Amino acid sequence: MRVYFSTYHLWASEEFAKRTKSLEAAQNGMPRFDIEHRAHVMVSLTEAGAFLESLINELFKDCADNHMAYIGGLSAHSIHALATRWADWHRKGGRRPGTLEKFDAALVCCGLPPMNHGIAPIQDAKQVLELRNALMHAKPESATDDSLAFAN
Repeated sequence: MRVYFSTYHLWASEEFAKRTKSLEAAQNGMPRFDIEHRAHVMVSLTEAGAFLESLINELFKDCADNHMAYIGGLSAHSIHALATRWADWHRKGGRRPGTLEKFDAALVCCGLPPMNHGIAPIQDAKQVLELRNALMHAKPESATDDSLAFAN
């Protein structure tokens, strides 16, 4: 049995997006601070980013391990190219690519062109990953009175 976390991340992202939408639909009057709403938004975003990262890692790792359950539709050449790329990335001291770079590499390994990063949905995915990284690596910042106007 092999565990794939991408499905859990996707479910969590969708679930917390639904909860966010429900809270927003119930909101009336002036905007106010709502920790539950913010938490749902944060979880939805971080889980969406985790889904993308897990999904592409699972593809490469399946190829590296020759675990055929989900990659059986790929050619032997593509599987070998994906496995080789994964091994190259995981050599001691090797540079690890970003999530969207991995998706591009997977496409190229399968004989397809890389994604167009200038259009949706790739721009959307890039923004989700940037928000996820900002949330995961947040540092406290001081705010002026003007910047707090929408925080309360």
